[in-house]
Amino acid sequence: MAAPATVRLPARIAFHAACTVLVLTFLAHTAAHLAGQTPPSTDQERQLLDLMKSYTLPDIGRTTMELFSGFGLHFSLSLLCFAALGWVLLPWAKRDSCRFRALSGILALTMLAFTTNSVIHFFLIPTAFQGLAALLFIAAFALAPRSIAQEPAL
Repeated sequence: MAAPATVRLPARIAFHAACTVLVLTFLAHTAAHLAGQTPPSTDQERQLLDLMKSYTLPDIGRTTMELFSGFGLHFSLSLLCFAALGWVLLPWAKRDSCRFRALSGILALTMLAFTTNSVIHFFLIPTAFQGLAALLFIAAFALAPRSIAQEPAL
């Protein structure tokens, strides 16, 4: 029985780069969250901010600002967890191209879903980082051999 195909360096580099982009996005998004908000510059902005901080949503018991902050932190932590999961599973997956392709494919689809949601609901900078991570995971998936028959001879 033939050994499973190992994953070559270009695919692993793309995978590591995607995980690194996720961690950098986590750091940038978390730093912006911790830096706090810029003061409102208009009366409308001030009124909106006051309402977000003071209005408690019925049946939830949280303000709109608490939900807004919580979703922002959830987003950041999700990206960090995907990167950590990728790096933890990579040693197991890189010895078998089928496992590597499955891991890369799952993370690529996840980042494509995140990117699509971000294009619809959020703003450019995190969307661009998520899109880059998705493209790198797709590259890792595409560069990995599909089977031992596709493995180049040494």
